[in-house]
Amino acid sequence: MIEDIGEDVYGIDRYLVQLRYAGILERLSGLIFGQFLDMESGEKTEPTLSLEEVLEKYTRDLKIPILGNFPYGHQDFKYTLPFGCRVRLDADNGTLRLLEPPVAAPAGPAA
Repeated sequence: MIEDIGEDVYGIDRYLVQLRYAGILERLSGLIFGQFLDMESGEKTEPTLSLEEVLEKYTRDLKIPILGNFPYGHQDFKYTLPFGCRVRLDADNGTLRLLEPPVAAPAGPAA
């Protein structure tokens, strides 16, 4: 899951190139882009690529489901997602489904 607020397009490009060079993008089994809100315009020159073009540049050769504009992160309406749960991502239908409970039952009697 990647999302940000108040960042320049070149900053998102920088994040993604670091993930590519570290080999992380190639190890993913799915990728979700949240919403990128309040994009800064602090660049000294006009960006050569739009945000959509930057995201496409780093994901076009990945053979995984990719979901974009997912309501998560820095916005008023958002889903809360647990870390470490197995999920099924269906990019064609725009769905994300938890495959296991986000919390485990207590192991023993309550103290």
